[in-house]
Amino acid sequence: MEDNLPWTHSPFTAGQYTPPPTLEEAATALENLKLLIQPRRPSCIGHKDSKPDLLLRSRLEKMRMFLWNYAKPIGAKWWQAASLMTADSYGKSTWLAGRLRQKRLTPSAMFLLPWSLFRLMLFVDSPCAHSGLWMYTARGSMGNRQRSNVEVIECFQRP
Repeated sequence: MEDNLPWTHSPFTAGQYTPPPTLEEAATALENLKLLIQPRRPSCIGHKDSKPDLLLRSRLEKMRMFLWNYAKPIGAKWWQAASLMTADSYGKSTWLAGRLRQKRLTPSAMFLLPWSLFRLMLFVDSPCAHSGLWMYTARGSMGNRQRSNVEVIECFQRP
């Protein structure tokens, strides 16, 4: 499998079936994604802005709606049906539904543009990997200094 594919091409494995996540895994990922999009304030009243760029925010919102359609109690219950419902809600074609299904909740699923400041991924080696926490990994400088992955992980582990 090639790792040097452009961002428009997802890795394709012909002849291999990859089952969708369970409803419980999707519900956990949805809760973590909600906290990533709108982190809670330290006072536990309201939310603060995570300040992503518009492209990143729109992709996260689409993934949040997709997971919500899949994991809600009266939802689609099928991976493909949930992706089609999400694409229809955004007024898009089946292309978006296919892209949403390809964006798996695995450590290798880095579905953001390569020139974005951050990429979203699930750290396998992190202490929070068992709870399925979503985290940012630094891809560039933020202001006048670089942030390392460790600083970002610590940021999301705080209550």
